[in-house]
Amino acid sequence: MGTGTGRGRPTAVARLALLFAILALTGSLVRGLARLQAPAEPLPAGLLAAALPDAVRFEERSEPLPHLMGWDSGGGVAGAVVTTDTIPPVVRGYLGQIGTAVGLTPEGRITAVIPFRHTETPYYMEMVTGSGLIQEMTGIDLTKPFPFLDAVSGATVSSRALIGDVRRSSSLAASRLFGIDVPPPRGGETSPWTHWKTILLAALLAASLAVGALSTRAGLREAMMLLNLAGIGFILNTPVTLSAISRILTLDLPGPENPTLLLILAYLAASVPWQGRSYCRLVCPFGAIQHLGHRLWPWKARIDPGIAPSLPVLRHVLLGGLLILGVWVGFSGFTEVEPFFGLFSLRLTPVLWITASFVLAVSLFWRRFWCNGLCPTGTILSILSRAVRPRKGRDDETV
Repeated sequence: MGTGTGRGRPTAVARLALLFAILALTGSLVRGLARLQAPAEPLPAGLLAAALPDAVRFEERSEPLPHLMGWDSGGGVAGAVVTTDTIPPVVRGYLGQIGTAVGLTPEGRITAVIPFRHTETPYYMEMVTGSGLIQEMTGIDLTKPFPFLDAVSGATVSSRALIGDVRRSSSLAASRLFGIDVPPPRGGETSPWTHWKTILLAALLAASLAVGALSTRAGLREAMMLLNLAGIGFILNTPVTLSAISRILTLDLPGPENPTLLLILAYLAASVPWQGRSYCRLVCPFGAIQHLGHRLWPWKARIDPGIAPSLPVLRHVLLGGLLILGVWVGFSGFTEVEPFFGLFSLRLTPVLWITASFVLAVSLFWRRFWCNGLCPTGTILSILSRAVRPRKGRDDETV
């Protein structure tokens, strides 16, 4: 009786932890449905004054397009402020629309570009706002061709969306509100290199799917991991993370402007029912660096077998807690929890240095320490794999 109870306790705890994670996943979907019905949030206080400094009062108008007309102290028109996410068509960034306030004078000069509402990974938006791109767009004269602006390396999708949205909205507003004849933009809006990145990612994912299905040779699998570590990790820096998945769970789905995330989601849709957590085993660059480091490191740790049953409990509790924080509380610091972006772009904050160094050091002795003990993204894939995979296996839970 005592043995049975002792064995039952971890099982009961594990089931409760799994139930907690599933409820958090379900709650995220409910939150997403509610978000679709919710009205747009009001503009932050002080935003209008920052967007159009010469205006002392504003009047909200819906025709000929949504805008706020600004009036100066003498009663004359100081300009207008438009918000890009209220003017169709929809332009999406890495995860969703980037709501940007654009100030515009009657002469057609952009006075300010202020991103204020978005669901982008904070890591990407910090790169965009710190790149000088916004300063380049401020002061643009729309009576002249809109200049070609380079996308921000490492945040290509987000920065391209911001550039395209500002150009389209400001040009439309200048034409319809102030009668300015706006010339077409100068040069292209995308870099040819962007298409090569998409092709490279598609090739790596297709090869990973084939290797996962056709080969059981450890050497070939590790060669594929090495290719993905270099390609998806350091060259593209496009691993799927909880930042992206949490937005998808709230039905903030990526659009065609983000082919990288669409390709990864297509890979997951094909691989999870067929190969379980093959993304974790073969594709994830953070998993690869742990696996290859452990493989080459001569000293291994002997892990107490009693620890293994507690790992799924820890992962499910961590996943559920992070989803509740992210979806219901508005926590956006997933990049401080998952060290992928910072590690592979070599833009580590002090917290990420500590996290990444600790995880990689432990994984030298403990095979795939992060993957099997902590990773919230891998936990979601584990739950999905057990739910939809016809033939279950141990690799649904560990890799």
